[in-house]
Amino acid sequence: SGNGNGDKDRVRDGKQLEEPKASQAAEEEDEGSVPTPHKVLIFSQYHSNMDMLEIFCKFRGYRYLRLDGATSRVLRELDMRDFNSEDEDYFIYLIGTRAGGLGI
Repeated sequence: SGNGNGDKDRVRDGKQLEEPKASQAAEEEDEGSVPTPHKVLIFSQYHSNMDMLEIFCKFRGYRYLRLDGATSRVLRELDMRDFNSEDEDYFIYLIGTRAGGLGI
């Protein structure tokens, strides 16, 4: 502010702050940390939205599971076990919010 250097030179408590460089961030991530894949839960109230999301998942090649009112109790338990398993690579779980009383 007022020093004419723009936003790149920031000063706090008399010390100049620098933006971290992308290479520094990559090096920090590599130090002893193993990235783990994220999983996504998508809740939808409408079956038509879940149908479109299912088509999208197929189009993109995402492995997904779907839980709605038509899902049997046995299949629901197996799907939840598979989704939470580290041996499986399911990425998305489509869940219908109107499938009341499913006990998840």
